[in-house]
Amino acid sequence: MQVKGLCHLHSKYSHDGEVSLNRLKESLKEKGFQFLLLTEHIHDFLPEKIEEILKECQSLSDEQFIIIPGLELENKGEHFLVIGINELAREYNSLTQFRSSGAIIVWAHPYKIKQDGIERLQIDGLEIWNSCYDGKFVPRWQALKLLKKLRQKNNVLAYGGIDFHRFSHLGGPFLVVDVEELLQREILENLKRGRFFVKRGAVTVNSDGTMRPGQKIKTVLLSPIFRSLIGLFKFGSKILAGLRISPPRKIKEAIRSKL
Repeated sequence: MQVKGLCHLHSKYSHDGEVSLNRLKESLKEKGFQFLLLTEHIHDFLPEKIEEILKECQSLSDEQFIIIPGLELENKGEHFLVIGINELAREYNSLTQFRSSGAIIVWAHPYKIKQDGIERLQIDGLEIWNSCYDGKFVPRWQALKLLKKLRQKNNVLAYGGIDFHRFSHLGGPFLVVDVEELLQREILENLKRGRFFVKRGAVTVNSDGTMRPGQKIKTVLLSPIFRSLIGLFKFGSKILAGLRISPPRKIKEAIRSKL
């Protein structure tokens, strides 16, 4: 069967997250999702906090919805998602250790790209679509090109994430995974095998980064437009903040939810 879930989410465990795990779970269940890949900022808490996250993810998971614990960490100026951590995570301090433990490593929003040595990165996936940076309608074309380059030497897979911090961030790409049962181990194993695809509306990106020809053209044309709109929104927000003008939050969130 196929199950639908979201990747790259931050709850109140992260300093910039605004939603509790329980509230997030209930909201996503109502929208028809069956799992989420949590990626809390690791620099926000002591290693002991990881145990608390693991326990809450386990207690909230049931036969209808699975919360898979994970982290987002920085390495040499880039950000990486560590999906599927266990109780030993508090002892790890490198991507290699996390990956050796069975976690999935995904390079998040890879937009400040340093070309030297990128083929040597030991990663399992590339976030070719981050709706907070790229918009909610098409993936970033340059990220798809980077994935193609990485796949010349390694089996790096295409991931789509929403970089969730608040409810206005919903509405972006989601993952559809083939599983036998709705279990954490099944989801993680089939993500590793590439038995999934990224989807939003009529746009589908296979785990190997391929798309239908018509969707490729749409992505090439629309990707820079949506990135520019998001850039303008962020620039305008900074200008207003500098002038100490604070627009109603509802208006800002309403605009952001559409991009």
